[in-house]
Amino acid sequence: MSSETEKVSNSNLSREEPAGKTPGTGSGSESVKGKSGFSAVRAAVRAVKWALLVFCLVWLYLKVDWRAAGAAIVALPVLPFLLVSLQRLVPYIGLGLRLNVITESKAGLLRCTQSEVLCLAFNSLLPARMGELVKILYLCASSKLEVLSLLGKVFFERLVDVTALFLIVFCAASFFLEREAVVAMLAALAVLWAVFAALMLSGKMGFLRKRLRRLMKLAEALRDALRPLMNRKSLGFVALWTAFIWLMNLTHLTLVCNWLFHFNLGFGGLGLVCAAVFMSSAFSAAPGGIGVMESAVVFVLSSMGKDAAQAAAAALVIRFLYIVPPVALSAVVIAASPDGASFLKDLRPRLKSMWNDIRQ
Repeated sequence: MSSETEKVSNSNLSREEPAGKTPGTGSGSESVKGKSGFSAVRAAVRAVKWALLVFCLVWLYLKVDWRAAGAAIVALPVLPFLLVSLQRLVPYIGLGLRLNVITESKAGLLRCTQSEVLCLAFNSLLPARMGELVKILYLCASSKLEVLSLLGKVFFERLVDVTALFLIVFCAASFFLEREAVVAMLAALAVLWAVFAALMLSGKMGFLRKRLRRLMKLAEALRDALRPLMNRKSLGFVALWTAFIWLMNLTHLTLVCNWLFHFNLGFGGLGLVCAAVFMSSAFSAAPGGIGVMESAVVFVLSSMGKDAAQAAAAALVIRFLYIVPPVALSAVVIAASPDGASFLKDLRPRLKSMWNDIRQ
């Protein structure tokens, strides 16, 4: 009997907190408070995004004559529409070539292009840009690249795209905004690259390592992933293909706005439409910025004196061309791949597992 009581007492002692860490105090409670605070901020951001989506949908319903918008779409000439649809596929080539450079050709050009198509498709179908994780999983299945390495490379890819988009918006805004607003946009871009530089140099900042351990892990993965790219040749090719991608994106919007709908927009107007199309996903709770993108395009075009129904029709055509081609090509990619069915079947648990690994 006494031996049993000794075992129980020893087990209770083993479950007690270490010396100096009483329950509810110390680093454990601080981490719980930090997690709860982060969760509260994330919930607040999600609520704001949903509120913005509802506001945009209500505004579109009240602003647009949808019968006139539908009639404008039906009246589009078939051949120009097909040509514009085919032109939308051209940036996919640039995306694959750029990713092939960023991954040091370890996955192959075809696999990189396929992963970019899957990324665009799933970004249109899933929230929170989950297509980026789908791209990483697809590349990991056929290359020796690790998840953290690909995460750093995809982060760099998005940073380059955000920089290109900022430069387009900056040039477009210079036609409409005051000098102070343009300077503020340049300052925001400088801050973005300053954060990137801080992440790359964070290994020398011990105080950051202690306070922001997760961020430091991401910074280490980013440095390891990008170290092979830090040469003039690789960066030159990344810049070249990025310029090609965004030139094709601007060309596509020019064809939709000025050829299909005859808005006769200049570079400034096209730049603002480009910002409305590509920045909307960051502010919407729905996949691909649905609702927010359409309202942003209608707002920009109607502010330039264009008819709201025509602007809504143009927004719907843009939405169609940003969803249907990548989804259709993704179906072909998965059907043609020997492991496509198993990849699609295991996609949800693998996404969940990878997301948990990234958060940890």
